[in-house]
Amino acid sequence: MKTILLKSIPMLCLIILCAVTSEAQFNNGAIPANRSNALLAQRFQGLHPNEGDAEVIYGTPDLTARGNSDDFDFENEPEIRFTIVYNPSRNEFNNEVETYDNRGRREDRENGQINNLRNFLGNRKSADLANMNYLQLDMGIGNNGSNRGTMIIDQLVLNGRNIQETFTVNPRDNNSVHLLDATLANGFTLTGRIRISGSFNSNGNQRRNNFVQFSTGYFYDFSTLPLEFTSIKGFAENGQNRINFTTADNHEAKTFYIERSEDGMKYETIGQVATVNGRTGQYTFIDKTPLQNGFYRVRGVNILDRMVYSDVIRINQSFSTMRVINQVGRTELIFSESKARNIKLFSFSGQLVKQINFNSNRHAFDHQGLQKGMYVMQVNGEAIKIMVL
Repeated sequence: MKTILLKSIPMLCLIILCAVTSEAQFNNGAIPANRSNALLAQRFQGLHPNEGDAEVIYGTPDLTARGNSDDFDFENEPEIRFTIVYNPSRNEFNNEVETYDNRGRREDRENGQINNLRNFLGNRKSADLANMNYLQLDMGIGNNGSNRGTMIIDQLVLNGRNIQETFTVNPRDNNSVHLLDATLANGFTLTGRIRISGSFNSNGNQRRNNFVQFSTGYFYDFSTLPLEFTSIKGFAENGQNRINFTTADNHEAKTFYIERSEDGMKYETIGQVATVNGRTGQYTFIDKTPLQNGFYRVRGVNILDRMVYSDVIRINQSFSTMRVINQVGRTELIFSESKARNIKLFSFSGQLVKQINFNSNRHAFDHQGLQKGMYVMQVNGEAIKIMVL
C-alpha cells in the first residue's frame, strides 16, 4: 500500500474516553480488522469523469454482499458533493449526493435512506452501534496501466467541525485513513467533496475498482479499560459450590472460564460464563459436583484473545456444615459432627494470636486480648475469614 499524500496528520491521543478536539484529525492507515467491528458504510463506486453512470452503494462495510446493501445511480461528473447522516434516535442512515459539471452547475441529485437500521445490520453488528467510535476513509483507483486519473477528497466537515486534511489517491493506489471519536455513537453528519480529474480506463470491470468508501464502526482498543476482576468469592451450599465474581470493565471481555484444582497448582476448566453488556458485571457459577476441598480461579479471555486471571479461592465442603456466630466479646463455632479440631487465629499481618484444640461439635472462645476487626481462622489447616466484634 503506498503512502497517501496528506496535509498534516498528527497522531490522535488514544487514551481512556479520548474524543477528537474541535479540529478533528485523521490518522494514516486503516483500523486493525482484528480489533474492530465495522458497522456502516457508503461507497462511491465506478468513479469515471464524463462517462456513463456510477453508483453509490450503502449498507454494511461488506458491500460485496449485495443482499445486505442498496444502491442508486448518479450522473458521473468531475465533482461529487455528499452528505452522510446517522440518526440513532430514528434508527436511520441517510445519504444525499449532488454532482457538478465543469461549469459548477448541478447536474444530478440523489437521495437514499436505510430505515430500521438495526434490522438491516443484523443482531451481531447492531449490538455495537452504541459503541461506535471510528470513521474510516478508504479509496482506490483500479490497477490498470492506462489509468492516469486522480481523485481528491476534501472539504470534509464532521458535526460542524472542519477537517483540514486533503486526501489524494493516484493511479493504482489504495489508501486508508481513520478518525477516532467517541461521540459518533450519538449520531453524526459528514459532508465533503470528491473531485475526479485525468483519464481512466474505460473497461467496465477496471472502472468499478475506482471507489471512495466511508465506514464507521467500533474499535475495541480506543475507549476501554483492560478487563479487570474486582472480586471473587465462593462458599459451599447444599452439596454444591457457588462462585461469585465481579469485573470492573466488560468492554474487552469475551468469555469467562471457571477453573478448578485439587492442589492449587494444576487447573482444569469445568465450565464457562457468558459476558454481559456494560462496564461492570456480576457473575455466578455453580459447581454441582465439587471436590471435598477445591481451589478455584476464573480465566477471562478478552476480544484480542488475551487472558486475565482472577485471584484464587478455596472452598471446603466441610465448612458448609459449620456455623460461625459472632457476638460482642465472643465467637461460637458449631459443627455437624464431633471430632478433633485444631483452631488457629491469625491477624491479617500473619501473626498467630490464638490457638485452640477441642474434640466436640461446638466451641466458644472469648475475645480477650484481641482487637476488633477481621481475622483469618484456620480449622484443621483450612482458612476462612471471621470478624471479631
